[in-house]
Amino acid sequence: MKFSFILFLIMITLVQSCSGQSNDPVTYLKQSAVAVKSADDLCQLIARTENSRFVLLGEASHGTHEYYLWRKRISKRLIEENDFSFIAVEGDWNAAFQVNRYVKNLPGAAASASEAVSSFKRWPQWMWANEETIALAEWLREYNMNRPPEKRAGFYGIDVYGFDESMDEVIAYLKEHHPQKVDAAQGAYSCLTPFRDNMHDYVHAVLQGATRCT
Repeated sequence: MKFSFILFLIMITLVQSCSGQSNDPVTYLKQSAVAVKSADDLCQLIARTENSRFVLLGEASHGTHEYYLWRKRISKRLIEENDFSFIAVEGDWNAAFQVNRYVKNLPGAAASASEAVSSFKRWPQWMWANEETIALAEWLREYNMNRPPEKRAGFYGIDVYGFDESMDEVIAYLKEHHPQKVDAAQGAYSCLTPFRDNMHDYVHAVLQGATRCT
């Protein structure tokens, strides 16, 4: 399996000129866009990604059913036909990893995709804790079932809003595997303790010149 991934995100597309293409964004899009009205129309798009390592699937809103539906269809074909390795979403790492455990059938995995996505508790919870994500996770688990562990496609989050949960995970891991390092880790995290309940206070502190935890 090649190392390649699909990135789900909200994005503003900046159109850059390509060889033989117009510098005008409207003209460029007219020359390059592919109209997609049915699943059959995806063939041209999938063919374009044959030699790509990264595919970015953007959307214009959080939580619109049609965007999730088409991302699922595109993702399935990229994974099945072009052997993509994983999906990376604009979501908390910790919560998304519960979905990853489920789709890869790892130890400690949830009993269902519905239970796995319930780990998304931070705003916007409904961005990933929804029926479309559940359907994608169930499909991905089924797809992975007959594949060796090292070739199972994953599901990961790229946001780090949950820094407090991440600290807890690190301390719990160290207590179990490297107890002699717990004090050092807790000391390193001590400057973040006042901000555990409100990440915005940390941001404001940094803006005001705080450097101890930056």
